[in-house]
Amino acid sequence: LEFRRVLFRSTATAGDTQFTFNIPFFDASTIDTTNKKYGDIKVTREAAGVITQFTPKETFSVPAVDGEFKIIATNNDPEQGGRVTISTAATGGEKFIVERDVAYSQQYDLQEGSTIDPTALNKALDRVVAQNQQQNDLLSRTVDFPVTDSPSTTYTVGSETTRANKALGFDAS
Repeated sequence: LEFRRVLFRSTATAGDTQFTFNIPFFDASTIDTTNKKYGDIKVTREAAGVITQFTPKETFSVPAVDGEFKIIATNNDPEQGGRVTISTAATGGEKFIVERDVAYSQQYDLQEGSTIDPTALNKALDRVVAQNQQQNDLLSRTVDFPVTDSPSTTYTVGSETTRANKALGFDAS
């Protein structure tokens, strides 16, 4: 199986409403509007510098509301990938990103004396790999300080109020 956090990244052409990917994901059944996830799928659009996180919907609003999406697993099997449908057609030039955001939870619990289901165990291990890839993706986009820095050096940036109208920078010391 191929694992990547970003399942689809493309610049849309006018009229696009669907984006298909063949990379496995794990859940296409639950809707989490708070975290803007349909199962473990998120959709983001960037247009003219404005980033919009789409809202998952089982059924689109009527009349259509821009910024809604739904997903269907290929052949009802998330391991085969899926198809994301957006509620209103793209105007063209927008960048769309479909990403897998697997919850940091364990779903397979081995019980003492029980039989191990190899398929379920393999899926659980695949989820761990996906979770590690998510963390690696996040860490690769963060400010990193060398391990050779003094252990007494701290990099606390303070509260929003103390950071307001400030820039992150470094002096000679």
